[in-house]
Amino acid sequence: MKIAIKCESLLLQKSLEMFLSNSLSSLKNAQVVLSDNKNYETDKEFLYISSDEDADIRKPFSSNTLLLALQKYKTNSSEIKNINTLSESLFETKDIKDFSTLEKELDILTQNYKNDMLNLVKAFYEK
Repeated sequence: MKIAIKCESLLLQKSLEMFLSNSLSSLKNAQVVLSDNKNYETDKEFLYISSDEDADIRKPFSSNTLLLALQKYKTNSSEIKNINTLSESLFETKDIKDFSTLEKELDILTQNYKNDMLNLVKAFYEK
């Protein structure tokens, strides 16, 4: 996942850059933007970092909790995309009684979910 960081707090900016050094990207090439400014305007996916209740990533955080929050976001994002793909393919199917398409899509979703969960566990134990 390519991540851009745009924080008003210089300390938070540098901490995030240190924790996420392998995933940093320019704003133009990023898939997601992390910011402590709730009103930051971007056309990219946006995660708000704050001690507020409605924050996507709550402060204070450790490198592990940050990585877990990002992994959770990535998993949820990919599940939404997979669900959209599944629903599109179902509507394209003429014969609803033909469950082979549904079965294949469910197998793909299940396998993706399993892989995401394994990656999450691996990321947790690697740190």
